[in-house]
Amino acid sequence: MKILMVMLCSFGLVASAQSADSQSFLIPADRPEKVGSKHHLESHATIHVDSFAMADGKTYMETSETGSVDLIGTLTVVAIASNGGSSAVDILIDQCEMTTNGNPAAVIQRGDRLSIVKQVAVSNCIVRLNGVELDQKPAFIITTFLPLCEPDRTEHFAPVAGLDVRRTVGERWTLNPAVFVQYMKAYSPGAKEGDYSGTGEFTGITRTNNEEWANVRLDMTSIAPPPDKGPWKTTGFRAKRVVSLSIPLGDKPLKHGGEINQTQKTWMGNDYNNHGILQHLLFNTASQYHAIYTFTPLDADKTPKGQTD
Repeated sequence: MKILMVMLCSFGLVASAQSADSQSFLIPADRPEKVGSKHHLESHATIHVDSFAMADGKTYMETSETGSVDLIGTLTVVAIASNGGSSAVDILIDQCEMTTNGNPAAVIQRGDRLSIVKQVAVSNCIVRLNGVELDQKPAFIITTFLPLCEPDRTEHFAPVAGLDVRRTVGERWTLNPAVFVQYMKAYSPGAKEGDYSGTGEFTGITRTNNEEWANVRLDMTSIAPPPDKGPWKTTGFRAKRVVSLSIPLGDKPLKHGGEINQTQKTWMGNDYNNHGILQHLLFNTASQYHAIYTFTPLDADKTPKGQTD
């Protein structure tokens, strides 16, 4: 599966051989998909959001919400984006549990089918269960931080992550802000240079049964606000995302996946008329996201091989 901003569960002990540390690697972060390719998917994601509103120094509408999804199934690629990644997928469910505030969010049973289509603009998805579109909350839980598909775009992820050039174990680098912002415009159309920053690090190599994975950590910060919603105007936004990639270096389609941790704060304002008095209402949200998942290819497609000097 095409690797997006993800981090993998460990497949073995990190190799400590000095010979590997001294080599440079071209790490294949972009792996083209094809329609019909299948992957065994295992995933878990949790979301926690606290919010409140303020007006005239008083606090209103304090809320705290949580959501989670545990999903195991067979993922089939249905459509391909211009950059070779999947833009639509179907998932045949083996096991799935979703909750909001501890209560079931949707009843999904073994044998059900989830269909997910990524929108061209921003990060919205259309999610259908057995052909019927899911409610907003469970759809949000499934798609927000599980990289199941992406918007149709030509930009590739390797230049964003700084993996379009050879890297050595232990090397650290600064992400190119111009490339970063161009890639992220699919999610935040108004994004501009300076809204994104980050660093990358080639932390090591994992070896198991004569197979190799490159481990890469990305620390990213965004101040690009999401689109305004109706009368609400975004007055402040900040998100911090830490991910680690575990990318197969061999010529076989290997198990891969990841973990994402993100904290996010949003401030939105809206002027309203309160019995003839114009007042300003400020709405604040603080969110924490965590996702972990693995993809195991179920077909024999060959993937690009990472090369060494």
